[in-house]
Amino acid sequence: MTSVRAVVVLLVGCGRVNFGYPIVPCDEVTSLSSRLGDNEHCYTRHDGPVQVTGARNACHALGGHLASVTSQEENDDIVSLGLTGATRIGLSTAGAMSFAWESKEALVYTAWGPGEPIYAVNADTNAAIHPDGSWRGLPDLNVAPFACEIEPWHVVDGHGYRLSYTVATWLDAKRACEEMGAHLVTITSAAERDAVAWLGAPFSWIGLTITAGVPSWITGESVDFLAWEATQPDETFDSCVQVTDVEDWVDRSCIETVPAICERDE
Repeated sequence: MTSVRAVVVLLVGCGRVNFGYPIVPCDEVTSLSSRLGDNEHCYTRHDGPVQVTGARNACHALGGHLASVTSQEENDDIVSLGLTGATRIGLSTAGAMSFAWESKEALVYTAWGPGEPIYAVNADTNAAIHPDGSWRGLPDLNVAPFACEIEPWHVVDGHGYRLSYTVATWLDAKRACEEMGAHLVTITSAAERDAVAWLGAPFSWIGLTITAGVPSWITGESVDFLAWEATQPDETFDSCVQVTDVEDWVDRSCIETVPAICERDE
């Protein structure tokens, strides 16, 4: 996996387009302030202020998500954006008194201030980062500035993979990938399945559909590799396919709304 990460770094740099892959560098993102971190992720500051749903949607529109902070270095990167007050990041209780990142990354680092987190009453709670780098609880319904994180394409063997965080129907997900100059991912081997799993995606659309019981890839590629979860496929009618967080596939109604995985070919 080390060689894969090295390729990603080469592709991103600070350039606008490298090796045929469109990268969204910080200088092309509309925000008050932006920074390219040492991890090659772009962090942006937006002073809104908006509630959490508006903040998430704005980050998704940039091709990213509310910022995940998994190290002191990332915390410092966001503080260096010039925060003027409590700035929402992607850590939320989501209906329970335990926090999780929107990006599904492991909760391995926190920077809660004294007495924090304080949970909102009758509402979910977000984490907000302050100019001194400490975190405090912030009710979802409160309006606040926010910080986004935009990740580069994950490139393996001439294919770039990227998670579209916007929850959408299969057809809308297809269009969203096309707007990136990509298509819904086609997984045609165990190696490609592993490459996609590296993204750590939740249940997400892929480019496989089933019509009258026959599976077909959106690109017209041969369906020679399948990775169905046990008991799948089980839809009676025509359906679309999602990859699960354990890399297996399930068929679902095409009008369900979940994230999607996009692929760009060299």
